[in-house]
Amino acid sequence: MNIIRVLLIFSIFNVFIYADEYKDAFLKLVDVSNMKSTLLMQSRQLADSIDQLSYIASKDQIESIKNIINNISNKMYDDVLEIALNTYKSHFSLDDIRNFVSFYQSDSGAKLAQIAPNIMLDISNKTDDLMKKYIPEIKEEISKILK
Repeated sequence: MNIIRVLLIFSIFNVFIYADEYKDAFLKLVDVSNMKSTLLMQSRQLADSIDQLSYIASKDQIESIKNIINNISNKMYDDVLEIALNTYKSHFSLDDIRNFVSFYQSDSGAKLAQIAPNIMLDISNKTDDLMKKYIPEIKEEISKILK
């Protein structure tokens, strides 16, 4: 009976150690991979898109709105990080995370980490522009259905 308790306690203790070890490795990955920029990219895009309000808001108002979005994004980051951690945990082992860290510490990995957020932003902007091209066709097709 005592051996079962010891094994159970050891198993629970091991789970907590693994969770901390995984989280530490993941936070190292976030650091070396510049993941924070990627995780906050949508908020940056939203803040940047506020400039389009210039026809109804002053520059000072636009700047205030951007500051609000950035402040809320920074508050939200811990929640986003927790979501990312759990998502990575469901797809990658601790060894995978360690291998990713090693890669991002290499010259090629460091280069990728530095430019990846800009690449993603560029792709996102170009796909937004592409969608604008097709919006009239989408509207036309939807209006046919709704008639």
